[in-house]
Amino acid sequence: MFHHLKLRFVPLCFLIIALVGSVTLLPIPVARAINTPWLSTQGRFIKDPSGNTVILRGVSLVDVSVANSRTRNAVTQTNMATDNANGWYARVVRFPVYPNAIDGQPGWIANPDAYYNNHLNPAIQNCVARQIYCIIDWHYIADYNNSTIDTSTRNFWTYIAPKYANTPNVIFELYNEPINPDNWSTWKTWAQPWVNIIRAAAPNNLILIGGPRWSQNVAEAATNPFTGSNLAYVAHIYPQHGGQSVWDSWFGNSSATVPYFITEWGWQNGGGVPTSGTTSGFGSPFSAYLDSKGVSWTAWVHDVSWQPVMFDANWNLLGGENFMGQFTKDFLFNRRNDNLPGGATATPTRTNTPVGPTNTPTRTNTPTPGGTIRVESGGTANFTDTSGNVWAADNSFSGGSTADRGAIAIANTTNDRIYQTERYGNPFSYAFNVANGTYTVNLHFAETFFTSSGQRVFSVTAEGTTIVSNLDIFAAAGGANTALIRTANVTVNDGQLNLNFTASVNNALVNGIEIIPGSGPTATPTRTNTPIGPTNTPTRTNTPVSSNLLTNGGIESGTTGWTCNNCTGTSDTTQFHSGTHSLSITGRAAAWAGPEQNVTSQMTNGRNYPTEVWVKLASGTASARIKIKLVASTTTYITMTPDIAVNATGWTRVSGTGTVSWSGTLTQAVWYVETATGTTSFYMDDAVLN
Repeated sequence: MFHHLKLRFVPLCFLIIALVGSVTLLPIPVARAINTPWLSTQGRFIKDPSGNTVILRGVSLVDVSVANSRTRNAVTQTNMATDNANGWYARVVRFPVYPNAIDGQPGWIANPDAYYNNHLNPAIQNCVARQIYCIIDWHYIADYNNSTIDTSTRNFWTYIAPKYANTPNVIFELYNEPINPDNWSTWKTWAQPWVNIIRAAAPNNLILIGGPRWSQNVAEAATNPFTGSNLAYVAHIYPQHGGQSVWDSWFGNSSATVPYFITEWGWQNGGGVPTSGTTSGFGSPFSAYLDSKGVSWTAWVHDVSWQPVMFDANWNLLGGENFMGQFTKDFLFNRRNDNLPGGATATPTRTNTPVGPTNTPTRTNTPTPGGTIRVESGGTANFTDTSGNVWAADNSFSGGSTADRGAIAIANTTNDRIYQTERYGNPFSYAFNVANGTYTVNLHFAETFFTSSGQRVFSVTAEGTTIVSNLDIFAAAGGANTALIRTANVTVNDGQLNLNFTASVNNALVNGIEIIPGSGPTATPTRTNTPIGPTNTPTRTNTPVSSNLLTNGGIESGTTGWTCNNCTGTSDTTQFHSGTHSLSITGRAAAWAGPEQNVTSQMTNGRNYPTEVWVKLASGTASARIKIKLVASTTTYITMTPDIAVNATGWTRVSGTGTVSWSGTLTQAVWYVETATGTTSFYMDDAVLN
């Protein structure tokens, strides 16, 4: 599919099969788990080891690193989609892996180890712990017949396949959407070697194979299949592709011969091409068609921004005629006990111990009242520093994920180990039980992932007071792999010292925490904190849809399509979020003065419009938002996004969804960007209205 359509296909979860060092793994409770044995193909069916026919049904996320930039990250979204207590019964989750940069994330190719350790593997380990299947989707949307694509695809599967060769939960999706040449035999010639690479390293995992023309040309799989065992075929179906005659010719007829897994289907009334459709016009008939063919599926897309959306900007489920969220949830509920591995319903609750490093659940320390606390964030064993101080393994956290960079050299310290591990996410927190009193809190940081400033900006509060504001570790430390310490005095009055980490750009992180008693703490009984709201949230952004209603939203054609209301707008090539250009906005006469575009002809009364823009200030800080001015029987201003804090150190995504409605005849609709206060100059890039 086309997102923003930027195209989206969800890669399946991967499992680490070798235990790392002396890592102690904590048991993770699994609610209403299903059996997840090896699956195989027999004729047109997917089977379990007992010969039962298995049909997997679930959802696809957006690119995993983009999901991890959302307010609810890939792990949290997976937990949502499998939360039986809340009526969700996804039995498989698809994880797309974008090869190249997308929505502010660098993609897989830029740093495979970082993507694997920080994004993909934590998501997969969570699936293993929850006993569901997952799909790792190599999410190329591109012509496939060139050496660059061939090399990167070979490298990806050479890296990934061995890691999950012994993990039955993991399914491999070979290549999301090949485009041209639109010829099945040519596609086979290029793609068969990729299948062979996977199968040589991982003899048992299911492999899902799409086809040319965005995985629409797949019917020949029945008469000219790929070579290999346990292969199933993929089709992507959306409302504007056509009705049942198209479904029959694309995959329905051939599904009588070979197994299919529909890894993308969905709709949104007024969505970008080809997603625009309704529940009665597409959702109901196509879901019935899927049932009639007995094929597995993942619905696209479990997100607040990429289309077709299932949720609004606040993660409220969308439904009715126009949106697919509630329908998808109900469809999964109604099929929750159908065609499961083992031929039975969900197994009773049990405790699962995943293989390899995982995102460890919250646990709480019990320190001696008044004693010094030292924690190596992300560490799995105690560590003694060069001064003889013992640093405990990571504890007392809620949310976030961990990384261990290994024996990298860290400047500006004699204790490299503190900075080689980290806890990261957005948001995450720590809660330490301490006696009441005043403490010196030392927070240890090093930027071991990004290689330039502006890539990570975050703040830290202690007991509700900001002690670190808009920290860019790279900039503050003077480079990567360099130790940085921030110190604050914190007073505790409730028996617990709470630290909260929140990012404005990518993820917050911390490498080490020291809490040193100051002025006479008094003994108070300890308590355990219960965090509120979703946790374990890394970062991510949205997949664009191909039918952006804004002209020149990417700002690659200078100022075409844009005017500046009481300001000056010029094309700029020194600052840009993507591509090579942005729009520089200077000389603003008021807070409401900014770039705008007339969208009168694009408006449909009563429709929901997702929108976003990337903003970077010339200096200072501010809050930015998107509005739409409507002139009809009256003039109204619709606030499309919340106020989002923006700064001069990096690009910030301002996004939201608003309902546009008016009375009488619409004579003008104007999309524009403003700040809440002030007239600071700023840069704008990658504006989208869908």
